[in-house]
Amino acid sequence: MAGHGLKIDTAAVEAGSSNAAAYLHIGDTVSFYAEGRVSGFISTLGLVDDRVVVQPRSGDLVHPPAKFRDCIFKILPMQRYSAQEQFKKATAQRQTTMPNVVILGKLQTAAEQERTQSKVETEKLWGTP
Repeated sequence: MAGHGLKIDTAAVEAGSSNAAAYLHIGDTVSFYAEGRVSGFISTLGLVDDRVVVQPRSGDLVHPPAKFRDCIFKILPMQRYSAQEQFKKATAQRQTTMPNVVILGKLQTAAEQERTQSKVETEKLWGTP
């Protein structure tokens, strides 16, 4: 679910606020309940479909949905995907045209470095606000 963000007041946490434990941290697991014209837990549609929906008939705060695992989300830092997308696009075009092997190799290397960098950044931020 790239592109969806949650703002956290890190300045208050870094300043030593006594409520630091009340803030969300990278790695926390959360669920969301929508209230309004339609009320219900926000959930995914499954493992393959990454859209999120509110299904009011599937449960409420007193009686959570049977598939509550579909309502659980993990707070993660934003990942980088641009090089991986470029490599994916270039390999898909390979079916119709003959790409430059050197460029394709550089794109693959950049995609691998991007994955590694995202992994390192996630590990470094784990448990921080």
